[in-house]
Amino acid sequence: MSNKALIIIATCPNPEEAKIIAEKLIQNNIAACVNIFDKINSYFLWKSKINNEQESLLLIKTIEKKYDEVEALIKKMSSYELPEVIAIPVSHGSLEYIKWVEKNVSV
Repeated sequence: MSNKALIIIATCPNPEEAKIIAEKLIQNNIAACVNIFDKINSYFLWKSKINNEQESLLLIKTIEKKYDEVEALIKKMSSYELPEVIAIPVSHGSLEYIKWVEKNVSV
């Protein structure tokens, strides 16, 4: 694993749970920033049924070395049976911002 910037996407059933997870990620120095988008509409197939739920979406800025810790924390704190945790590598971005992410996530 490297210090390459990573964006992790996760969802929560409500803004309260999203805020608790976001704060814990920041407190544990495994994310530099977490954006919460409230009241998104999610359509998904779960147990052979199409569902439509309002959720809160988290965009978590971190580095590859911290992925496993982020995933473990989300799985531990999420009320979902199968929490969403998807990582997207950052291929381009403001060098200053990416360095800020690296600096604020303890390695």
